[in-house]
Order: sequence, then structure tokens, then C-alpha cells
Amino acid sequence: MILADKIIHLRKKHHMTQEDLAERLNVSRQSVSKWEGAQSTPDLNKILKLSKVFGVTTDYLLNDEHVSDEIEEVELPDEEWVSVSLETANQYLEDQAEFAHRIGLAVVFLISSAIPIVVLTAPAIQNMIPENVGQALGLGLLFLLVAIGVGLLIFASMRMHSYEFLDDQPFELEFGVRGFLEKEKETYHPVYTRQLAFGVALIITSVIPLVVINLAFQRFAEANNGYIIGIFLAIVSLAIYMLITSGIFWGSFSTLLESQNQKGDGDEMEDRLAGIYWPLITALFLGYSFITQDWGRSWIVWPVASMIFAAISGLFNFNNQNRE
Repeated sequence: MILADKIIHLRKKHHMTQEDLAERLNVSRQSVSKWEGAQSTPDLNKILKLSKVFGVTTDYLLNDEHVSDEIEEVELPDEEWVSVSLETANQYLEDQAEFAHRIGLAVVFLISSAIPIVVLTAPAIQNMIPENVGQALGLGLLFLLVAIGVGLLIFASMRMHSYEFLDDQPFELEFGVRGFLEKEKETYHPVYTRQLAFGVALIITSVIPLVVINLAFQRFAEANNGYIIGIFLAIVSLAIYMLITSGIFWGSFSTLLESQNQKGDGDEMEDRLAGIYWPLITALFLGYSFITQDWGRSWIVWPVASMIFAAISGLFNFNNQNRE
């Protein structure tokens, strides 16, 4: 049985008109009519769509030796699948890179919001400026940086609304898209590994100068503790920026290459966790520091939080690998 006869047989079996099938495949009725009249042949992408619409294998459709009595049916999807073209996939990667950049900057602003009030404690201790002036300037800059960070988070999220269907609906990649994505992923893998390793190493090593100065040069540390902690927070924010931007962009490949049914709960939980984890850590850091005024030791929350997040991410990845 040739492909044209199989399309006719399956269409009638599923009680579809040519208009119904054309609508499901996003083609004209004339195209379906030409397929059924053996005047033209659907391309590979349309063959894949036909297999999903009719719930049969592509081998059945393409192999003329198969007859109607030999159909190997599969369960039809409950929802209509969305087709992702090469143009859409490429645009998604570009937008995700920009999204990752904005989210990274937002977290940098949130972490750096504590730097002004911390740094200004040093000149206040040295009587270079009045203490109340230092606190006023520090608080003003803190709220300004927090407002910018939150604004960036909201703006970045709104820009990605058009891609919500990748999470909410099952989708399929058009012919050639998977190969393009796998090549891009392979190309980006060394960059991702390098930024991940450097970011984690930077967070760990950034603690060393802080500890050494406080232990070996106590007087200097007491007088300039605000400057030292400010530099430390700036380094940590840079490291976290690298971790966030590379992690988000790397995750975009998994979003496109894995179908809705293949995505595990761990992937979704990790994405949601990352979205609230760092703002929450920032809020805890600021709250504890303001209440206790212990800015000299509250910085320890950043390396600890980074290690916890890395451990949680590793656990999610380990669970996903076991499922596979």
C-alpha cells in the first residue's frame, strides 16, 4: 500500500475530512488532496506530524510493504503538538542569552545593594564622614540597587512570555532543528564547563583574602572592614553572574531537545528553585545584617549559599540521570 492510500485510509478511520487533516497539519486542503492523489509527497516534517496525528509509526507510513492490517498504532496525544522551526529555535537561543544576561545582572544588583552601606561604615568609623550621613547614603543606594534588580527580574520575565508554550505544551522539532541544536550545545559545552568551574572556584577562593586579613592584620581589618567586605561581595556577585548566565543558557538546550514528556519533575523544580533562591538569600543576608549590625561576619552567607545551591543542582542532575 502506497503512502497516498495510507493517508486516505487513516484519515477516514479517524473520521477526518481533508479540511480537518489540513488544519491539524497547518497546510492547505489542496496539499492533502494532492498527497491522497499521489500527485505530491509530504516532506519529512509533515510525515512526522502525520505519524503523531494518526498515532502510527513513520515506518508504517514510509514503507510500502506495510498494509492496512499491519498498522502498529500508538496512543494519540491528548494535546495538539506545536512545531518548532529552525528560525524559532535560533531566536529562542538568542533571547535566552539576553534573558540570562538580564537575570544575572539583576542578581548582581541585589547582592551589590549591600556594598554601599557596608563600604560607608569604614569612613564613618574613621570619622571621615558623620555616621548618620554614611547610613543615609548607604540606605539610599541600597534601595536604589534593589529596585533596579527587581525591575530587571520583572522585565526579563515579561520578555520571555512568548516562549511559555515550550513549558506548557508538547512540541516537536522540525527536520534539521535537532542536529542544529546538538551542534550548538556541543560548541557551548566547553564554555559552560569553564564558567561553571571558574565561578565556583572564585567563590571559594574569595574567602581566603578576607580570612587572612582578619587574622593577620586585625587592626587594619577593623579600620577597613567595610572596604574589604565590599570587595568580597563584588567578587561573589561576579562569580554568581557567571554561574547564572551560563546555567540558564545551558538549560535552554535541554528545554528544546527534550520533549514535554521527557522532562522530569527535577528539571522543573530546579528552574523554579533558581528563580527564587538568590533573591531569598539576598533578603536573608540584608535582614540579618540590619538586625544584628554584624556586617563583619554576615558575608559568610554567600559562599555557604553557593555551595548549597551547587549541591542541590547536582542532586537534581543525579536523579534525572537515574531516571534515564
